[in-house]
Amino acid sequence: QAFDAQHLRVRELPPETSCSSEPPRVRLLCQNVWNSFFAGGPDRISRLQALREFVRRKEVDVLVVQEMFCFGLGPMADQREGQSFGEWMAELGLSYQTSLISSMPVLGQSSGLAVYSRWPIMEESHGTFAQRRVVSAKGWCEVMLDVGRNGPSSSKTKLILLNTHLEHAPTEKWREVRRSQWMQVAERAASFCARGDELVAVFGDFNIGEHAEWQVLRDGQTEYEALSSGLRAANCPLDLFGGAPHAPTMRPEPGQPSFAPDHCFVSRSLHDRILHAEIVDTRGDDGNIVSDHLGLLVDLRA
Repeated sequence: QAFDAQHLRVRELPPETSCSSEPPRVRLLCQNVWNSFFAGGPDRISRLQALREFVRRKEVDVLVVQEMFCFGLGPMADQREGQSFGEWMAELGLSYQTSLISSMPVLGQSSGLAVYSRWPIMEESHGTFAQRRVVSAKGWCEVMLDVGRNGPSSSKTKLILLNTHLEHAPTEKWREVRRSQWMQVAERAASFCARGDELVAVFGDFNIGEHAEWQVLRDGQTEYEALSSGLRAANCPLDLFGGAPHAPTMRPEPGQPSFAPDHCFVSRSLHDRILHAEIVDTRGDDGNIVSDHLGLLVDLRA
């Protein structure tokens, strides 16, 4: 089923906010690639090739992905697709990359979280949620990028990205598990936002929708209200893709409600640098879709 592009949400600052004297633009793309070993989509390699083409065509500088899973089986690991994709990204200049296997368990899937960047990764760490499904390692990946105007030899501009993917939650029990997961992510965000002037973004597939009225916690709050409150307390109060009429970030499925589980929460200082934020229909040059998720494209001043 074709996606109706008119429903994509676009937010852009007035043209006068951008001029040639400003530091360079940094373009970020957040994308769930739908490559789970248990519930992933078909044609995995061709869809990753479509993502490579989209990254090249749109001149993406930093790619933040979910579901780029590796699978551990004792001393063995299946990471072939991830390795191939990493090589493709390096060919496009996104040569600074996070580890695919740091979160991989002895048996089961890794977190599936990865970052590919044209800009140097100064720091990288991975965390696993205390509560999660078995044979999985869902959690978060955090990086500090140097997006300084003239590169690492000059003054540094530190951009901190937290990439996460929370559980799907068909029951009240799992909604409470998911609450515990985003609370861990909020704690990490708060640890970076102590002064209040840091450039921090929390990207990912939260499996929580702002307008998903069926996602209600035991205390009567919707999950999105609770999530937003938690990140507000962590000094990442602004969802670039929230606070407006519903715009889906997943492709429509027959018999399923329209859903927008992907978000980007940012600190106020980072929000002041945002030039453009858009939900994008990620496809290859031949129109092949990348995923069942759409992408989140964000431009900011370095």
